Formats: sequence, structure tokens, C-alpha cells
Amino acid sequence: MMSCSQNCFTKTKLKKDLKELENTLPAKYSVWPISSQSIYDCICSLTGPKNTPYENGIFYVRIILPTHNHGSFAHIKFLTKIYHPNINAQSGNISSFNLKKAKNDIMLIIEALYGILKYPNLANSENIEARDCYMNNIEEFNKVTAEWTRLYAS
Repeated sequence: MMSCSQNCFTKTKLKKDLKELENTLPAKYSVWPISSQSIYDCICSLTGPKNTPYENGIFYVRIILPTHNHGSFAHIKFLTKIYHPNINAQSGNISSFNLKKAKNDIMLIIEALYGILKYPNLANSENIEARDCYMNNIEEFNKVTAEWTRLYAS
């Protein structure tokens, strides 16, 4: 069980990180709490990385950070439909394995999310169809991904 001082530290750090993100984030990201009642539940918008089939798309992601347990991982879900090997196309869930280093640090999570849009982790896939397409026919993968980006992330 986390002591009050640990929980207060976590909340203080998160408030500081959110303020820093607000002031320093490049145009490719933005993040905000869903409500003023809980800073642990956030929405992040990611602009698709240049020179990828996600380019020109805006993807919304919900990030729910654990409030008490340092051993817990954030729950992360893409709200925008996306064709990607590491993201479940139906639920939007992303494997926590892909974000283990980020754990529950909002700044690291956002960087990791942006990173997997550029470089999928094929060893840990939530979407086997997208992974197989990426591995076996990259041109088709890029075509399908660009179409999904146009349809759902524009």
C-alpha cells in the first residue's frame, strides 16, 4: 500500500509533468486531464509521425495512470481507430509490454506512443493481421494504414 507521502509525491510529480508538457510539448502532442477532479485520467492527441502512413492523422489516446501502486502500469487505449501491429483494432488497447519502460510516467508514455507509431514492436502484437501484413507486404500495410488514417484520424 502506498503511503500518503508517496501518493502526494506521485500527484505532485504528475501535476508538474502536465504543466511542463503544456509549456514544452512540440506540436506533435497535446495532453489534458479529462476533468479537474482527477489528473490521473488524461486524453492525449498525437499527430502521426512524418514519413509514416500515419502522417497527417490526429490520434486520440486515453491514458489512465495508477493512483496508488508504483508497480502498476498505466491503462492506455487508442480512442481513434488505427491499423497498427501493437494496437487492437477493435478495442484500441495497447499491450503494456510495449510501454514497460514508460510504466506510469506521462512524459515517457507519450514519447513511447509516438515511437511505436514510427517503429512497431513486431515481437509483441495486439493485431496479428496488421503484424503479418507489415512483415509480409509492407506496401499493402502502408496502403491500408494510410486509408485508415484518412478515414478515422483526419
